[in-house]
Amino acid sequence: MTDTFQFNLGAPLPTADGAVPAQPSAAVVEETYAETQERLRDAATGKKTKAPKEPKAAKEPKAAKAPKKTKTVQSATSGEKKPMFTVVAKKARPEDVGETLEDLASMLEAGESEERALTELARQYEKLNVGAAYKRAIDRMRIHGDNIIEALCAEEDVFPRVARELLAASVTPKDLHANLRHAAMLVTEASDVKAAIKAALFKPLLTMGIVLVFVIVAAEWLLPQVAVMFTSIGAEVPPVTTTMIAVGASFKWIIGGVVVLLIGFAIFWLFAGHKNPKLREMKDSIAIKMPLLGPITQMAAAARFAEVLAACLASGMNELDALEVAGRAAGNDAVEAWVMSHIEKQRVGDAVFADVAATPLFPWNLKNRIDIAPGPRHLIDTLRDLGKIFHKKSKRRLEQFSDRVGPLTEIVVLVAAAAVILMVAIPVTTFAPQMINMGKH
Repeated sequence: MTDTFQFNLGAPLPTADGAVPAQPSAAVVEETYAETQERLRDAATGKKTKAPKEPKAAKEPKAAKAPKKTKTVQSATSGEKKPMFTVVAKKARPEDVGETLEDLASMLEAGESEERALTELARQYEKLNVGAAYKRAIDRMRIHGDNIIEALCAEEDVFPRVARELLAASVTPKDLHANLRHAAMLVTEASDVKAAIKAALFKPLLTMGIVLVFVIVAAEWLLPQVAVMFTSIGAEVPPVTTTMIAVGASFKWIIGGVVVLLIGFAIFWLFAGHKNPKLREMKDSIAIKMPLLGPITQMAAAARFAEVLAACLASGMNELDALEVAGRAAGNDAVEAWVMSHIEKQRVGDAVFADVAATPLFPWNLKNRIDIAPGPRHLIDTLRDLGKIFHKKSKRRLEQFSDRVGPLTEIVVLVAAAAVILMVAIPVTTFAPQMINMGKH
């Protein structure tokens, strides 16, 4: 048998110790052969041999450009950097919030999953802060495991208190759907009442402002000019004109003082007053008792209280807890304080459930209707019926306010206009006879 051996003629021979040297790469071998041939040609012609070129090193990849620096603020507590300027979405109107709650109820009733319903609302309202609130609610449900009620109730800056209290009172999906619709209705109606009051007051306040400006102008410039007319002809200024000028000068300072007081109170309330519970209770109590606007505020607060109380009792909540939730949802600090004090009395047996309505803050028939309710189911139906009635009465009183404030404003304008005319006309009528007498002399 003959053994067959294959020899690699290009392989290097082993050294004396038996080690095989490393074989150069093909690129190095080809380069060495080319340089050898060139060196032989240069030796034959007598040219100087060039030094062999070293192979170029591979280029290192360029480092990625650092992102542009942005202005940041160092957090004093956590040490992490936060953007100096935060872009906030446009604030949604109460009507928009009410529409989203009603849309959410419709989608859930149609069988849509909670997460998909919130995702769709977040996409549709992404330019408003309510869309961002729904997006944050989705994150809470995914990351923290919150349910939809907990996720939405955490958005205190977006959803009104009445909506959050109604959501928190939901026990079953059916309760949630019904309470979402109730919340949408209450939020929208409260917004409509505020908008109607502002619209009814805008024209009268603007007209009165213009009239006051004319009165100040007449007292500051017109009457002094009339006095100059008398002194220019050497006549004595009539006592009536002197009195009108003095009254006008005092009136100017009175109006200025009132304006300064109003602006100062607004600034105080904005930065400090609204944080004081006693001041908030006093303000809301005055808002219910004041003429014209008081009945509107009273009926609106009573409607919210009755609606939320009915929803809480229908979901199986006990009386005391239901009263606490409804008191907070009424949207009036005076009403809330009264309800909380009643809860303490009822807890120790000093009051019964119907006594919560025994206050001038609520309409008189609320206590009467609660007293005559024969059972819990009838009580819930009665409260729901009262909520609708109070809403209708609130709208009716709002229409009456709009009808009354117009004539009252016209009367004030006419009185102010007559005062301006008299301030100028009386001195002129006294100036004419004196001019005639001087002409005779």
